[in-house]
Amino acid sequence: MSNILWAYRQGKKSYVGQNERGAKVEIGMGENQFTPGELLQLALATCHTFSADHVLSGLMPELCVFFRACRGGLVSCPAFADV
Repeated sequence: MSNILWAYRQGKKSYVGQNERGAKVEIGMGENQFTPGELLQLALATCHTFSADHVLSGLMPELCVFFRACRGGLVSCPAFADV
């Protein structure tokens, strides 16, 4: 089954991406928007963790993972710095 994705232009360098399930994401360089590069980094980080989600969910149900663009790779989330 193929997922249908599309993006429509809101304005100069501002788009909204959407899938057939109704999820939306704002793409651009403005406030409350993800840049295309940030979306790619999130996709890579979450794709990596999806493969181990069944193990990680037992260890930490609300695991937060983020990608540090300046160094690359997965690092711990600031929200769990005290854990």
